[in-house]
Amino acid sequence: DVDSARPPSTALLLFACVSVAEHLADRGVISQSAHLPRKAILMPQRRKAQRGLRKAFRVQKGISESIIPTSDAGDKAVAPRSPSPSQKDNVGRLQLSKVSQLLKSEEFFVLPPGFSLAQAICSYGYFALAPNRWHPAQQNENEDRGIFERPFRYGSNQQHVVWARISQEKAGGLLVLLSHCVDAAAQQEVMRGVARVLRVGLNLRSFHRLLPDAGKRGFGRTFRSPTLWEDMVKTITNCNMKWSGTVRMNMLLCKELGQGAFPTPKEVLAVSVDELKQRCKLGYRAERVRRLALAVEKREGVPPIDLKWLEDDSRTSQEVFKRIKGIYGFGDFAAHNVCQLLGHFDSFPYDSETVRHFKEHHRVTKRLKMNDLAKLAAKHYSRYAPYQFLAYWYELWKGYEARRGTISTRWVVCGDDLKGRSVLFDVSSKSSPPPSATPKKRKSPPQKKQQQQQQQQQASTPDGGTGEKGKTSVCVEGASGGRRRHRRRRLDSGRDAQQK
Repeated sequence: DVDSARPPSTALLLFACVSVAEHLADRGVISQSAHLPRKAILMPQRRKAQRGLRKAFRVQKGISESIIPTSDAGDKAVAPRSPSPSQKDNVGRLQLSKVSQLLKSEEFFVLPPGFSLAQAICSYGYFALAPNRWHPAQQNENEDRGIFERPFRYGSNQQHVVWARISQEKAGGLLVLLSHCVDAAAQQEVMRGVARVLRVGLNLRSFHRLLPDAGKRGFGRTFRSPTLWEDMVKTITNCNMKWSGTVRMNMLLCKELGQGAFPTPKEVLAVSVDELKQRCKLGYRAERVRRLALAVEKREGVPPIDLKWLEDDSRTSQEVFKRIKGIYGFGDFAAHNVCQLLGHFDSFPYDSETVRHFKEHHRVTKRLKMNDLAKLAAKHYSRYAPYQFLAYWYELWKGYEARRGTISTRWVVCGDDLKGRSVLFDVSSKSSPPPSATPKKRKSPPQKKQQQQQQQQQASTPDGGTGEKGKTSVCVEGASGGRRRHRRRRLDSGRDAQQK
């Protein structure tokens, strides 16, 4: 219809698209594309077009993606689908709100030699907290074929959200698939968050010389969050709380305040302390989280906090510890934990897990106060300076894996699986008891003591020991002695007199 002023018909346009798609598919550039309506093409090639165009276009160069058109979700964190077990590609299928975008790590930073994505992710408990997701590789595949995904924030006020799915190529590079296209500045911001999570700038050669076992495994790049703010909030939720409670609080923070992503300080300040307690189950921690948000946003009435100052590599661990210790709600454990998350591995966050670890693995039988335990641990791990925390955590992490019966890179952390996340570090689980734990038999009170108590009770009440008129209490001694049960029955006054 080149010579005609009339626009081409719909059928002709569809036929042209089919022809181009089939030509590209024959050359292996693309695979089959989206299914078209049966009556869309009124030409002899209709059957061939229906057979050729079934799914969305998928790029075959190292990564595969299926674009499923949906309504524009704006800046809400729309999570991609979990990868199918039968999917053999690196990333799997995605359900996206916009056109996806593929980034490669070599365009933004240099990975250290021997870098392992699985070991960098599955190395610290915070990787199992929302909104993080880890999909391990198949049992017959290399552990680095696993997939990590989470939402990343970008923008001047961190108001925008993009989901990122991170995988590692066989050649060693990283592929980061974004849920929608972003500009160059946003790409830099997202990839800075990826680099922070994976600690790609950390040099572990000295540590691996001190602890060769960790070097063989590639352990040492302990997981952390894309922002220091998120790490500090998760540290607050980790204090004086069982792991299942920490999992629940972070999941509710993302669900109730962040719309799937981790909430920003401004989103936390948008609700009151009572709402944080009620909606996110933070308890007394709600006041601490809100005051931390006020300090980060530099609001009046609260001493401001400069997060960039804390993340400056030129600061010593003593300076950072002293500054964090001055923040409301941060004690010794919380301050030391934030220090190690910042890369100061000479800091040592001691807690109840340290006590349990020394009892089970270092045969410490006597009861120690926390100060005495700190001195003992500092002496034990001094040979690994300045990586004392990494050496301690490697021992503790191997203990968690021994309890679970599988290496941490094979654990599944997916979606809102509250139960699955909660049992990862449950040291009191019946399915994985501690190695030295033996069930104790419950001792029953002596039979003589029970008879004395029964006699005293009957002597104190004239109506048979019950204290109620018209009722009697019958005590039956067990055959094993020491167990008793009470039966109470109402008797007629005449029958009661006859029995007496």
